[in-house]
Amino acid sequence: IGFLNGSADAAEVQVRLVSGEGALLATRSSSLPSFGYFQETEIFRKLGCADVSNGRAEITIVGGTGPIFAYASIVDNASGDGTFVSSERENEPDLIVGGLASKEGMNGTRWRSTIALVNPFAETNKMKLTFVPLGADGELNARSRAISLPALGSLIEDDVVANWFDLHESAGDLRAEALGASP
Repeated sequence: IGFLNGSADAAEVQVRLVSGEGALLATRSSSLPSFGYFQETEIFRKLGCADVSNGRAEITIVGGTGPIFAYASIVDNASGDGTFVSSERENEPDLIVGGLASKEGMNGTRWRSTIALVNPFAETNKMKLTFVPLGADGELNARSRAISLPALGSLIEDDVVANWFDLHESAGDLRAEALGASP
């Protein structure tokens, strides 16, 4: 996990490690000098939370004014592939995720996308997810489904294009839209 202080003033951030079920696992505070940068590797393990397969880090500015830019990177233990995860701000319910696929690749490879959705609110969040395939007729072939994210919970789906939208040779974008009032 990493942080960049985009301000001329020093700042302090608090990191809360939370399980997929919403249980608080650990907290840690870090100071950032003006325009400073901080990165911590293996933060779950270092804070005594080994073997967490579905968790998240919540970042709060507890000192200074920011802006603070936070990110995480996740490394697949089997392949060594890294994934960049940018921070999201509360109360911004609509989201577009590009480049999802369930498709044969070259040289016997298979592209599959895993998605993780997090609900940081104390109320269940209902969402409409729409997968829009690439191509000129993508909007015509879009597929939608509604899901509910439990309060303070998260959901991980492997091969989301095939499993949620029943498309096995497709690539495109996923649009997430909050249904009803957002907390």
